[in-house]
Order: sequence, then C-alpha cells, then structure tokens
Amino acid sequence: MWPDKYAFWKDVKSNFSDKIKEPLSHPPFIIYFITVIVFTGIIAVGLTIFIEVRDSHKPQELTHHISHIHIILSIAAYFIGLLTASAVDLILHSQQKKDDPRATILFGIGSLILGMGVMIFCLVTEKIPLLGYPAAILGTFLSWLVWWIANHDNHNLITNARNAIPSGNNLLGDLTPYNV
Repeated sequence: MWPDKYAFWKDVKSNFSDKIKEPLSHPPFIIYFITVIVFTGIIAVGLTIFIEVRDSHKPQELTHHISHIHIILSIAAYFIGLLTASAVDLILHSQQKKDDPRATILFGIGSLILGMGVMIFCLVTEKIPLLGYPAAILGTFLSWLVWWIANHDNHNLITNARNAIPSGNNLLGDLTPYNV
C-alpha cells in the first residue's frame, strides 16, 4: 500500500530504536555511560557552579550574584564537545556498518547542526538564564543520545557472555610457567 520511499524511513526508525535498546542489556555499557560520560559532565559543571558561588560571596565584590552565563557556557562546552566527537565518530564509521549509511550520516550531520544551533542560542540568551538553562540541558540530552547511538556496538563496552568466559579445556597456550 505504501510507496517504496516510506520503506526507507521505516528501516531508519527500526534501526535507531534497535541502537537505543541494544545497549540496555549490557551493564558495562551502562556503567561506563554513567560513570564516565555523565559523571565527567557533572564534575565540569559542578566546578563552575562552585567557583561562581564562591566568588559571589567575596567581601570585596559589590554585587553578590552568580553569573549564570558561565554555568550555561560550561554546560554548552561539555555538550558540544561530546556531541561533536560522537557525531563525527558516527559519520566516519557509517560506511563500516551493515545498515544504510545515508540515515546515519544524515543523523550525524543533523545532530551537529542542531547542537550548534542550541549552543548559539545559549550564547545569545546570556542575559536570560530562564532560556539558556533549558537550551543547555536540551543540548546535553542530545549529546548523550548521539553518544549512545554512536557507541551502541562498541566492542570495548558491549560484551558477549559466550565469548568473554572460556569454558572447558579449549584454552590455547601453556600456563605452567606462571604457576596457575
């Protein structure tokens, strides 16, 4: 019933939903994502918040306020760095994947354009933190999504239980010199 042009978009939808769902069954992937990707962002932004709060309470300062633009820019710098690295990785490795590279390249370039737009919006709204914070947080979630999709099949993070634990006596080599 549907023309053939819709088959491409159905494949794109199922492909990206598989890339999002697949890593959920691999605890090392989730632990790496939380401890390295999310936690480093929290540390970077947390340091900026700490410095802003500390500096706002100095007695020599006439104005006691926190510069929200520094915090917003810290979030924006984190998300644009992660987004750029992930999107470029996604684009460069799209030819090696078994699925259609057009959708992956389009997603990577679209993410970069959207991320740059969000970052520019964060810069433009420097005097309006109520607009800057949601934009920076949106950019952070976008960068996490692109990182997740770019690394969904990272063999260092995705383990196959059948290949990770040797069974039986099929080990190669001799371990006797190591007193095992």
